[in-house]
Amino acid sequence: MTCRDVTDFLDAFVADDLAPDVRGTFERHLSACVDCRHFLQQYQQTVAAGICACENETVVIPEDLVRAILAAIKDVEIGN
Repeated sequence: MTCRDVTDFLDAFVADDLAPDVRGTFERHLSACVDCRHFLQQYQQTVAAGICACENETVVIPEDLVRAILAAIKDVEIGN
């Protein structure tokens, strides 16, 4: 498994929705790759922050932030 593969399986890993063999491969990669462990930690913190933000209906997300996030996702998808 490569670091790129980790990003493809990240959501399923966090949701505990990976087949056992894939999960094992994923976890072996994590045990050897400090960058992916750090990325996973950031992902989990981001998800937790999003859940927290959604609990407070008075939070307004700035349009500039939304555009920046969407642009970053697009950059990752096209490999920039």
